[in-house]
Amino acid sequence: MICFRLPFPRQIVFLSVLPRLTPLTIALLLPIIAMGQIENPDRIDPRWKTDTSIRSVELYEIKALLDRDAFPVFKDPKFLKKDQADTTYYAMEPVVSIEIDGKAKAYPLNMLTFHELANDELSGIPILVSYCPLCNSAIVFDRRLLVNGEDKTLEFGVSGMLRNSDMIMWDTETESWWQQFTGEAIVGQLTNKLLDILPSKVLSVEEFFNEYPKGQILAKSNPESETLITAYGKNPYEKYDDLK
Repeated sequence: MICFRLPFPRQIVFLSVLPRLTPLTIALLLPIIAMGQIENPDRIDPRWKTDTSIRSVELYEIKALLDRDAFPVFKDPKFLKKDQADTTYYAMEPVVSIEIDGKAKAYPLNMLTFHELANDELSGIPILVSYCPLCNSAIVFDRRLLVNGEDKTLEFGVSGMLRNSDMIMWDTETESWWQQFTGEAIVGQLTNKLLDILPSKVLSVEEFFNEYPKGQILAKSNPESETLITAYGKNPYEKYDDLK
């Protein structure tokens, strides 16, 4: 019996090891063992390759609710112009709007409630439009990041996990986990890295097109939307507070 003390307060993990189990093998196992510190560990997606030994928060602060990518995020989304939007959206429907170098896009909240993220670009800038329905936090980030002296453009997905009821995002480059509310990597190789926040506003559809007549609004005819169109406008989190 060998005892390993992990970086969790007052918690010790015991491993029964075979004689031929090397220290390197044990070191590789530690991040897997650490996964058990997450709330609802039985719901952790087995595909994760995240190095949980690198982190800025304690894993017990994280709650696993759904599988990774249970929410289909937008990738290369399609858009409508004003004349098309007038027959698709209500005038007072809220949208997340962003403008860069005179070009503007809008992302309806009733769609982001079900998708939560859009990997997109505007005026040549790769952007991440994020919305956490539980926090009502709509934030747009620049997806570019300097990693080990190399410029990277990250793509993000929804992890299915929460911290303080706020969505945890993940990047496909390193599988690090990111807090949506701050744009900070909290677990994995990129821990402590920060995404730049881009100025954005929440407006009505009418206000958006009044301010940006040549702007574009997210279309419902995206591949990611096909099975969700009838659900838009509804609240899928009514019983969230009852979850144990």
